[in-house]
Amino acid sequence: MAGARSGAGSAGGAGGAGRAVPPVPGPAGGGLDPGLDALFGSALDRCRLAVREFRRAPTPARVKTNVYGSPEPVCDLDLRLQAILEDAARRARPARRVVAEENRMRLGAVPDRCFLIDPLDGTVPFLYGSATYSIAICQIDAGRPAQSLVDLPGYGLRLAAAPGVLRVSGSPQALPWYGPRAVLTGPGRSGPLQALLERTAPGRYTVREVPTTSVKLVLVALGRAAAAVRLPAPGSPAVAPWDHAAAAMVLRAAGGRFAGAAGRRPAPARPTTLTGWLATAPGCAPPLGIGALLVPRTGRRTPR
Repeated sequence: MAGARSGAGSAGGAGGAGRAVPPVPGPAGGGLDPGLDALFGSALDRCRLAVREFRRAPTPARVKTNVYGSPEPVCDLDLRLQAILEDAARRARPARRVVAEENRMRLGAVPDRCFLIDPLDGTVPFLYGSATYSIAICQIDAGRPAQSLVDLPGYGLRLAAAPGVLRVSGSPQALPWYGPRAVLTGPGRSGPLQALLERTAPGRYTVREVPTTSVKLVLVALGRAAAAVRLPAPGSPAVAPWDHAAAAMVLRAAGGRFAGAAGRRPAPARPTTLTGWLATAPGCAPPLGIGALLVPRTGRRTPR
Protein backbone atom coordinates (compact mmCIF):
# COMPACT_ATOMS: atom_id res chain seq x y z
CA MET A 1 0.00 0.00 0.00
CA ALA A 2 1.53 3.26 -1.10
CA GLY A 3 2.58 5.44 1.78
CA ALA A 4 1.03 3.31 4.49
CA ARG A 5 1.68 0.32 6.67
CA SER A 6 -1.34 -1.96 6.57
CA GLY A 7 -2.98 -4.20 9.13
CA ALA A 8 -4.42 -7.63 8.56
CA GLY A 9 -7.04 -7.61 5.85
CA SER A 10 -6.25 -4.11 4.57
CA ALA A 11 -6.60 -3.22 0.93
CA GLY A 12 -4.85 -1.11 -1.61
CA GLY A 13 -6.58 1.13 -4.13
CA ALA A 14 -7.49 0.92 -7.74
CA GLY A 15 -4.41 1.19 -9.93
CA GLY A 16 -3.82 3.98 -12.41
CA ALA A 17 -4.44 1.54 -15.28
CA GLY A 18 -7.87 0.67 -13.88
CA ARG A 19 -6.82 -2.50 -12.03
CA ALA A 20 -7.99 -2.94 -8.43
CA VAL A 21 -5.32 -4.05 -5.97
CA PRO A 22 -6.62 -6.90 -3.76
CA PRO A 23 -6.32 -6.82 0.05
CA VAL A 24 -2.77 -7.55 1.20
CA PRO A 25 -2.26 -8.88 4.76
CA GLY A 26 0.49 -7.18 6.73
CA PRO A 27 1.71 -6.53 10.25
CA ALA A 28 -0.13 -4.26 12.63
CA GLY A 29 1.03 -0.71 12.00
CA GLY A 30 3.04 1.40 14.39
CA GLY A 31 2.44 5.06 15.05
CA LEU A 32 -0.91 4.58 16.78
CA ASP A 33 -1.19 5.54 20.44
CA PRO A 34 -1.85 2.08 21.94
CA GLY A 35 -3.56 3.41 25.05
CA LEU A 36 -5.89 5.65 23.08
CA ASP A 37 -6.48 2.92 20.53
CA ALA A 38 -7.42 0.41 23.21
CA LEU A 39 -9.71 2.80 25.09
CA PHE A 40 -11.63 3.90 22.02
CA GLY A 41 -11.62 0.35 20.68
CA SER A 42 -13.42 -0.77 23.81
CA ALA A 43 -15.86 2.15 23.47
CA LEU A 44 -16.56 1.22 19.85
CA ASP A 45 -17.28 -2.35 20.94
CA ARG A 46 -19.90 -0.92 23.30
CA CYS A 47 -21.24 1.19 20.45
CA ARG A 48 -21.69 -1.91 18.29
CA LEU A 49 -23.64 -3.53 21.10
CA ALA A 50 -25.83 -0.42 21.35
CA VAL A 51 -26.46 -0.59 17.59
CA ARG A 52 -27.61 -4.20 17.85
CA GLU A 53 -29.89 -3.34 20.78
CA PHE A 54 -31.41 -0.44 18.84
CA ARG A 55 -31.97 -2.65 15.80
CA ARG A 56 -33.90 -5.10 17.99
CA ALA A 57 -36.02 -2.40 19.64
CA PRO A 58 -35.89 0.85 17.61
CA THR A 59 -37.41 4.09 18.82
CA PRO A 60 -38.87 6.78 16.54
CA ALA A 61 -36.57 9.41 15.07
CA ARG A 62 -37.26 13.09 15.54
CA VAL A 63 -36.15 16.25 13.75
CA LYS A 64 -33.41 18.50 15.09
CA THR A 65 -31.93 21.75 13.84
CA ASN A 66 -28.27 21.25 12.96
CA VAL A 67 -25.41 23.74 13.43
CA TYR A 68 -26.23 25.34 10.05
CA GLY A 69 -29.89 25.93 10.94
CA SER A 70 -31.23 23.11 8.76
CA PRO A 71 -33.55 20.31 9.89
CA GLU A 72 -32.24 16.76 9.98
CA PRO A 73 -33.23 13.53 11.76
CA VAL A 74 -31.78 12.32 15.03
CA CYS A 75 -32.57 9.18 17.00
CA ASP A 76 -31.89 7.94 20.51
CA LEU A 77 -28.98 5.89 19.19
CA ASP A 78 -27.14 9.04 18.06
CA LEU A 79 -27.24 10.32 21.62
CA ARG A 80 -26.36 6.95 23.17
CA LEU A 81 -23.29 6.50 20.96
CA GLN A 82 -22.13 10.05 21.59
CA ALA A 83 -22.36 9.55 25.36
CA ILE A 84 -20.22 6.40 25.12
CA LEU A 85 -17.58 8.12 23.00
CA GLU A 86 -17.50 11.33 25.05
CA ASP A 87 -16.93 9.27 28.19
CA ALA A 88 -14.03 7.45 26.50
CA ALA A 89 -12.55 10.76 25.28
CA ARG A 90 -12.61 12.29 28.74
CA ARG A 91 -11.04 9.19 30.24
CA ALA A 92 -8.28 9.28 27.64
CA ARG A 93 -7.53 13.02 27.76
CA PRO A 94 -9.43 14.77 30.60
CA ALA A 95 -8.13 18.23 29.63
CA ARG A 96 -8.86 17.90 25.91
CA ARG A 97 -11.99 19.43 24.43
CA VAL A 98 -14.61 17.23 22.78
CA VAL A 99 -16.37 18.53 19.68
CA ALA A 100 -19.28 16.22 18.88
CA GLU A 101 -22.24 16.58 16.56
CA GLU A 102 -25.27 16.11 18.79
CA ASN A 103 -26.55 18.81 21.18
CA ARG A 104 -24.35 21.39 19.46
CA MET A 105 -26.03 24.67 18.53
CA ARG A 106 -23.21 26.27 16.56
CA LEU A 107 -19.83 25.43 15.09
CA GLY A 108 -16.78 27.66 15.31
CA ALA A 109 -13.22 26.87 14.33
CA VAL A 110 -12.01 23.41 15.33
CA PRO A 111 -9.79 23.81 18.43
CA ASP A 112 -6.05 23.14 18.28
CA ARG A 113 -6.40 20.15 20.61
CA CYS A 114 -9.64 18.22 20.65
CA PHE A 115 -11.50 15.08 19.73
CA LEU A 116 -13.88 15.39 16.78
CA ILE A 117 -16.69 12.87 17.13
CA ASP A 118 -19.48 11.86 14.78
CA PRO A 119 -21.47 9.26 16.73
CA LEU A 120 -23.57 8.18 13.75
CA ASP A 121 -22.61 9.45 10.32
CA GLY A 122 -25.45 8.34 8.07
CA THR A 123 -28.43 8.47 10.43
CA VAL A 124 -30.93 8.44 7.54
CA PRO A 125 -29.57 5.33 5.77
CA PHE A 126 -29.18 3.65 9.17
CA LEU A 127 -32.85 4.27 9.99
CA TYR A 128 -33.80 2.75 6.63
CA GLY A 129 -31.87 -0.40 7.51
CA SER A 130 -28.78 0.26 5.39
CA ALA A 131 -25.24 -0.69 6.42
CA THR A 132 -23.83 2.57 4.98
CA TYR A 133 -23.24 4.37 8.27
CA SER A 134 -20.22 4.84 10.47
CA ILE A 135 -18.97 5.91 13.88
CA ALA A 136 -15.99 8.26 13.60
CA ILE A 137 -13.42 9.74 16.00
CA CYS A 138 -10.54 12.04 15.08
CA GLN A 139 -7.88 13.32 17.48
CA ILE A 140 -6.71 16.84 16.61
CA ASP A 141 -3.25 18.02 17.71
CA ALA A 142 -1.87 21.47 16.80
CA GLY A 143 -4.93 21.96 14.61
CA ARG A 144 -4.27 18.89 12.46
CA PRO A 145 -5.60 15.32 12.49
CA ALA A 146 -3.20 13.09 14.46
CA GLN A 147 -5.06 9.80 14.80
CA SER A 148 -8.49 8.52 13.82
CA LEU A 149 -10.83 5.58 14.16
CA VAL A 150 -13.68 4.82 11.77
CA ASP A 151 -16.00 1.96 12.62
CA LEU A 152 -18.43 0.44 10.11
CA PRO A 153 -20.55 -1.92 12.24
CA GLY A 154 -22.78 -2.85 9.31
CA TYR A 155 -19.77 -4.35 7.52
CA GLY A 156 -17.85 -5.62 10.57
CA LEU A 157 -14.96 -3.32 9.66
CA ARG A 158 -12.85 -0.97 11.79
CA LEU A 159 -10.05 1.28 10.60
CA ALA A 160 -7.40 3.05 12.68
CA ALA A 161 -5.16 5.65 11.06
CA ALA A 162 -2.23 7.91 11.89
CA PRO A 163 0.04 9.73 9.42
CA GLY A 164 1.42 7.04 7.11
CA VAL A 165 -0.17 4.21 9.12
CA LEU A 166 -3.40 2.32 8.49
CA ARG A 167 -4.72 -0.70 10.35
CA VAL A 168 -7.85 -2.48 9.12
CA SER A 169 -9.70 -4.93 11.36
CA GLY A 170 -12.19 -7.12 9.52
CA SER A 171 -12.39 -7.97 5.84
CA PRO A 172 -12.63 -5.21 3.21
CA GLN A 173 -14.27 -7.87 1.02
CA ALA A 174 -17.42 -7.27 3.08
CA LEU A 175 -17.71 -3.83 1.48
CA PRO A 176 -19.57 -3.28 -1.80
CA TRP A 177 -17.34 -3.44 -4.88
CA TYR A 178 -17.97 -0.65 -7.41
CA GLY A 179 -14.87 -1.10 -9.54
CA PRO A 180 -11.92 0.93 -10.83
CA ARG A 181 -14.09 3.07 -13.13
CA ALA A 182 -16.63 4.04 -10.48
CA VAL A 183 -16.94 7.57 -9.08
CA LEU A 184 -19.16 7.77 -6.00
CA THR A 185 -21.40 10.65 -5.05
CA GLY A 186 -24.35 11.27 -2.73
CA PRO A 187 -27.98 10.34 -3.41
CA GLY A 188 -29.64 12.61 -5.95
CA ARG A 189 -26.31 14.04 -7.14
CA SER A 190 -25.36 11.67 -9.94
CA GLY A 191 -26.93 13.52 -12.87
CA PRO A 192 -24.76 16.67 -12.92
CA LEU A 193 -21.63 14.68 -12.10
CA GLN A 194 -22.21 12.11 -14.85
CA ALA A 195 -22.87 14.89 -17.34
CA LEU A 196 -19.63 16.61 -16.37
CA LEU A 197 -17.60 13.41 -16.65
CA GLU A 198 -19.10 12.63 -20.05
CA ARG A 199 -17.87 16.01 -21.27
CA THR A 200 -14.37 15.71 -19.81
CA ALA A 201 -13.75 11.96 -20.08
CA PRO A 202 -16.40 10.34 -22.32
CA GLY A 203 -17.11 6.71 -21.44
CA ARG A 204 -14.36 6.50 -18.85
CA TYR A 205 -16.29 6.68 -15.56
CA THR A 206 -19.56 5.42 -14.13
CA VAL A 207 -21.20 7.42 -11.35
CA ARG A 208 -22.75 5.50 -8.46
CA GLU A 209 -24.82 6.97 -5.64
CA VAL A 210 -23.74 6.02 -2.11
CA PRO A 211 -24.91 7.79 1.06
CA THR A 212 -22.67 8.95 3.94
CA THR A 213 -19.46 10.93 3.47
CA SER A 214 -17.26 8.76 5.70
CA VAL A 215 -18.40 5.52 4.05
CA LYS A 216 -17.61 6.84 0.58
CA LEU A 217 -14.13 7.85 1.76
CA VAL A 218 -13.46 4.40 3.22
CA LEU A 219 -14.67 2.72 0.01
CA VAL A 220 -12.20 4.82 -1.97
CA ALA A 221 -9.38 4.29 0.55
CA LEU A 222 -9.73 0.52 0.26
CA GLY A 223 -9.93 0.54 -3.52
CA ARG A 224 -13.60 -0.38 -3.81
CA ALA A 225 -14.07 2.60 -6.17
CA ALA A 226 -11.74 4.94 -8.05
CA ALA A 227 -12.97 8.21 -6.56
CA ALA A 228 -15.74 9.98 -4.69
CA VAL A 229 -16.95 13.53 -5.27
CA ARG A 230 -19.22 16.09 -3.71
CA LEU A 231 -19.68 19.01 -6.08
CA PRO A 232 -20.48 22.40 -4.52
CA ALA A 233 -24.08 23.40 -5.22
CA PRO A 234 -26.08 26.50 -4.21
CA GLY A 235 -28.26 25.80 -1.19
CA SER A 236 -26.66 22.40 -0.64
CA PRO A 237 -26.09 21.35 3.00
CA ALA A 238 -22.52 21.85 4.19
CA VAL A 239 -20.24 19.01 5.24
CA ALA A 240 -19.21 19.49 8.89
CA PRO A 241 -15.63 18.67 10.00
CA TRP A 242 -16.76 15.66 12.04
CA ASP A 243 -18.30 14.22 8.84
CA HIS A 244 -14.99 13.94 6.99
CA ALA A 245 -11.92 14.40 9.25
CA ALA A 246 -11.51 10.83 10.52
CA ALA A 247 -12.23 9.09 7.22
CA ALA A 248 -10.10 11.55 5.23
CA MET A 249 -7.20 10.57 7.48
CA VAL A 250 -7.88 6.91 6.68
CA LEU A 251 -7.81 7.75 2.98
CA ARG A 252 -4.51 9.63 3.21
CA ALA A 253 -2.94 6.88 5.33
CA ALA A 254 -3.91 4.39 2.61
CA GLY A 255 -2.06 6.49 0.04
CA GLY A 256 -5.11 8.19 -1.45
CA ARG A 257 -5.80 11.89 -1.78
CA PHE A 258 -8.45 14.16 -0.32
CA ALA A 259 -9.08 17.76 -1.37
CA GLY A 260 -11.88 19.99 -0.16
CA ALA A 261 -13.29 23.45 -0.69
CA ALA A 262 -14.34 25.78 2.11
CA GLY A 263 -16.59 28.35 0.45
CA ARG A 264 -14.52 30.07 -2.24
CA ARG A 265 -11.20 28.83 -0.88
CA PRO A 266 -9.32 25.53 -0.84
CA ALA A 267 -9.81 23.81 2.50
CA PRO A 268 -6.99 24.33 5.02
CA ALA A 269 -5.17 21.49 6.80
CA ARG A 270 -7.29 22.13 9.91
CA PRO A 271 -10.63 20.31 9.49
CA THR A 272 -13.36 22.75 8.58
CA THR A 273 -16.78 22.95 7.00
CA LEU A 274 -16.66 21.98 3.34
CA THR A 275 -18.87 22.94 0.40
CA GLY A 276 -17.33 20.25 -1.81
CA TRP A 277 -14.62 17.61 -1.82
CA LEU A 278 -12.79 15.09 -4.00
CA ALA A 279 -11.32 11.77 -2.85
CA THR A 280 -9.14 9.60 -5.09
CA ALA A 281 -8.00 6.04 -4.43
CA PRO A 282 -4.33 5.09 -4.04
CA GLY A 283 -2.68 5.06 -7.45
CA CYS A 284 -5.55 6.85 -9.18
CA ALA A 285 -5.50 10.22 -10.92
CA PRO A 286 -8.37 12.61 -10.09
CA PRO A 287 -11.23 12.47 -12.60
CA LEU A 288 -10.72 15.11 -15.27
CA GLY A 289 -12.47 18.43 -14.76
CA ILE A 290 -13.48 17.87 -11.13
CA GLY A 291 -10.77 19.68 -9.19
CA ALA A 292 -11.46 23.07 -10.77
CA LEU A 293 -15.08 22.91 -9.62
CA LEU A 294 -14.29 22.41 -5.96
CA VAL A 295 -13.55 26.11 -5.51
CA PRO A 296 -16.24 27.88 -7.57
CA ARG A 297 -15.74 31.46 -8.72
CA THR A 298 -19.17 32.47 -7.46
CA GLY A 299 -21.40 31.29 -4.68
CA ARG A 300 -22.25 31.86 -1.06
CA ARG A 301 -19.60 31.63 1.59
CA THR A 302 -19.71 28.53 3.71
CA PRO A 303 -21.64 29.05 6.99
CA ARG A 304 -19.39 29.34 10.06
